[in-house]
Amino acid sequence: MTIAIEALDTLFFRDGKPFSMGDDAWANGMFPPLPSVLYGALRTAYMAQKNFNLDEIIEKTKDLRIKQIAYEFENHYYFPMPLDLVNESDILEKLEKGGKTKFPTFILPKHSLENPSHLKELESKSFEEVLVLPQENAPEIEGIDGGMIEKTQFEQYLNKTNNVVHDIIKSSNYVKEQPKIGIGRQNDTRTTEEGKLYRMNMLRPKDLKIYIEFEGLEGFAQKGLLRLGAENKLAYFKELKRGFITIPIANVEQTQTDFKIYLATPAIFTNGYYPTDIFKNTNIEVELLTCAVGKYLNVGGFDMQKREPKPMQKAVPAGSVYYYRLKSGDWQNLLAELQKTGISETEQSQKEGFGIAYLAKV
Repeated sequence: MTIAIEALDTLFFRDGKPFSMGDDAWANGMFPPLPSVLYGALRTAYMAQKNFNLDEIIEKTKDLRIKQIAYEFENHYYFPMPLDLVNESDILEKLEKGGKTKFPTFILPKHSLENPSHLKELESKSFEEVLVLPQENAPEIEGIDGGMIEKTQFEQYLNKTNNVVHDIIKSSNYVKEQPKIGIGRQNDTRTTEEGKLYRMNMLRPKDLKIYIEFEGLEGFAQKGLLRLGAENKLAYFKELKRGFITIPIANVEQTQTDFKIYLATPAIFTNGYYPTDIFKNTNIEVELLTCAVGKYLNVGGFDMQKREPKPMQKAVPAGSVYYYRLKSGDWQNLLAELQKTGISETEQSQKEGFGIAYLAKV
């Protein structure tokens, strides 16, 4: 089943940092939300629809699994921007004003370009010729914080149809911060409690819908209201009758040895910043060539069964990209495992939608 969620009010998606009034005066938010936030919203909505109690909902939602997450801005589907896409710093200024830009792909170090003066020189270069380390006369480059890539361009990125990606937007142009000041009150007198002044950055979405494809909730309503985010703000959801955004599998030839894996959602790995289990599970031997990995995310939450906060974990952010060289094994096993479980390395995180990943050509 696939639903589209549209906010009816401001939203607040907490990061993993603990927050309690009196100890902290600022609650940090984030966008996109962690998959666990959307997972929790689905469970809570299902509990309300079926009138389950807390103990029942744990059993009734044990098979819930999020299979895909995407975002719609101005009637176009978007995914978190791959972190191996960069542009020249001065070109990025127009994105701050709500514009779109062409994004040359800037990939791996193999050989240096001779006196590169502009990233457009990279458009005609092969994988082996692309420069990544700074050198004299090279343009100043950077990625884009909160960047999103349009679906059609994302498909071209996965298949490496060309080295230039269009329609990169910045999510902050569509999800504006709206600070909220709050106070803590004493329960008996309803008066302000000393030291309990706080501030949080609420988000005011514009032309935004969140799409979730999931399975395991029998009889989930076709439309209705649900609570979304840390402040339990109301949002409207509706089932998509036309199906979801299908992303074609990258056309990686059986003889091709180099490939990359892109994370569409954050992932939790036992070894820290890079995955290992998926290769062990599929009997594939690979060499990690390089990677573009963003700053880690703190993932917490609340355990409904134990009635206590979950242990804090670190997750690799969405958009991170890993470059590999295949040394032995079968491509099809890897593709099947990615589609089945994703790449996150705990069973619960896989169910919650962490580690949704795509294989891409280089």
